[in-house]
Amino acid sequence: MIVGIPKGKKDDECRAYQIPASVQVLTEASHSVLVEQGAGEPGGFGDGDYLKAGDGVSSNSEAVLKVLPRILAIWLYFLLKIRRVMWRVRVFIQMAG
Repeated sequence: MIVGIPKGKKDDECRAYQIPASVQVLTEASHSVLVEQGAGEPGGFGDGDYLKAGDGVSSNSEAVLKVLPRILAIWLYFLLKIRRVMWRVRVFIQMAG
C-alpha cells in the first residue's frame, strides 16, 4: 500500500503526523511511504529524516494518515469509553435477569 503523510494545514499546529521512526516501521512492513515536503518541520524533523526512513515525496497515495484535532480525539475517546461501559452494563443485566 502507498501511504501519504501530509503536512499540517493549520498555522498554530506544532506536531508532525508521523515521526521518521514510524515511517521506517511502515516501510519495513512493505508499505511505500510518501511524505509531503515540510511535513515534519513543526515537530523538528527535516525532510532528510523522512527520506532516509521512507520512499520520497509525492502527491499520489492510496491512503493518507491524518491526526484528528485534539478536542475531537478526546470526544471520540470518551464516546467509545461510554459505549463500552453501556455494553457491559447491558450484558450484566441480561445475565442477572
